[in-house]
Amino acid sequence: MPLNHQIPSDLKAIYSTHQKSFNFFLLITIVVAGSCKKNVEPLQDNWERAIPCQETPAGLVSIRAFDCGICHREIYEEWKLSTHAHAWTDLQF
Repeated sequence: MPLNHQIPSDLKAIYSTHQKSFNFFLLITIVVAGSCKKNVEPLQDNWERAIPCQETPAGLVSIRAFDCGICHREIYEEWKLSTHAHAWTDLQF
């Protein structure tokens, strides 16, 4: 015996109302997104080139953090505990 799968009229009305609301908000979203200013800047390739090494300041052996820390002890001690100090070995970077 075949089953009669008809949707009640009140459910059709609810579905119709929701469908109309969805379509309206979809249309508004498309219009707003389409009218947004297109200010897209392409990526630059300057990150592909290495930064040239700076010259070693007078009185220092090198530009290593340890050598700077000889005079700037407090800053060096704080820096040693930072994420930046471990950037070379930290997987986060």
